[in-house]
Amino acid sequence: MGGDMINRGKDSGEVIKSIKLLCEQYPNNVHAVIGNHEEMMGWHYQRGDKL
Repeated sequence: MGGDMINRGKDSGEVIKSIKLLCEQYPNNVHAVIGNHEEMMGWHYQRGDKL
């Protein structure tokens, strides 16, 4: 899976949960790679950035 799993839609949380579950169930086959939206969300949680 690659990038921009988070978007402006209301289902971003469910998308992240589903991908996390897939990564846990198939750790040798599924690897999530963050995109710029996930990076910006991380900045928000770490520093309160308001992008």
